[in-house]
Amino acid sequence: MLWIVYAVAVVVAGGFVLSPLFREQAPAPGTDPGGETERERLRERKTACYRNIKDLEFQFQMGRLPETDYVELRAEHRAEAAAILAELDRLQAPNGARGAGPAGKKGRDAARCPACGAAALPGKKFCADCGKRL
Repeated sequence: MLWIVYAVAVVVAGGFVLSPLFREQAPAPGTDPGGETERERLRERKTACYRNIKDLEFQFQMGRLPETDYVELRAEHRAEAAAILAELDRLQAPNGARGAGPAGKKGRDAARCPACGAAALPGKKFCADCGKRL
């Protein structure tokens, strides 16, 4: 008789443990079905990009990365970070409107070096990658 009580207890406990596997969960209120907003995804990408730049600098300083690769990869990551920041600014601006760029120009060319095409940092007069005047 005691083994029947144990068997029933095991079946009930197993059903309780396995029940979440058979339920469909609704997304939390205030989030999209993916669980993240576009702004959160962009912030995570920005953080990852900054982390990659910092890691590149460390690898270069330790002598594990040749200078040519370092310059190329740094330019790529900085351009990606600039694009992410521009997208974050666009999301935060009302109606997606945006003012003039760093050189008083509008559009995509305002954030690029005319000589090498690298992303130009706001407020700078010279390109951080090639040294040419912006």
